[in-house]
Amino acid sequence: MEIIENFNYSCNNTKNNEVQEILNKSVEKVHKPSSESSSTIALNLNISEITDSLFLCSATSVHTSTLQALGVTCVINAAVELPDTPLPKTTTTYFRVNIQDSSTENIKDYFDIASDLIHE
Repeated sequence: MEIIENFNYSCNNTKNNEVQEILNKSVEKVHKPSSESSSTIALNLNISEITDSLFLCSATSVHTSTLQALGVTCVINAAVELPDTPLPKTTTTYFRVNIQDSSTENIKDYFDIASDLIHE
């Protein structure tokens, strides 16, 4: 598992991609979640399918077998109070966003690296 804890990321090295645009866009409307894939329905978990290859879930849904069944190869953890995800080191990239759930935190600092990891 590739663990990315600290990074020195220059804005000049960023990639332009769909995920980066989504993260940087200011959303004013509430959108309906995308329809669940047959995989998430069959597993009956609290996992939201954002796009065909991007999922959002809580820590209670993070199980190695579930993530493998969905084909997850990269985990971005934004919950500093939780331990690292126990996933196979050879097949999973893991990135921890070390910020508190607070309006004073600047999450935008993590958008470029997170979107690049998602896009890979």
